[in-house]
Amino acid sequence: SHYFRGLYFAQQNDMPGAAEELRAALKAEQAHPDVTSPELDQNVRMMLALVIRAEGDADEARAMAKDSCAAAPRSNELAQLLRRVNICD
Repeated sequence: SHYFRGLYFAQQNDMPGAAEELRAALKAEQAHPDVTSPELDQNVRMMLALVIRAEGDADEARAMAKDSCAAAPRSNELAQLLRRVNICD
């Protein structure tokens, strides 16, 4: 639910709120790795990278998205968006 709250806050242009929820989603995934999928983890990390980029820190955004960008299929919409804003290679 933190992931979806993060998406909501991002849609409302509340980037600090979005970042907080997406970081909480990552913590929940780390606490319960047996109930999350690699795809969800990739999406959370890529969405958080977009939020971090929107807040103005491109270097941190690249670091956050690096592994997810490499693992995501080329068809992944978040990865495509991250490529367009020069976060994914």
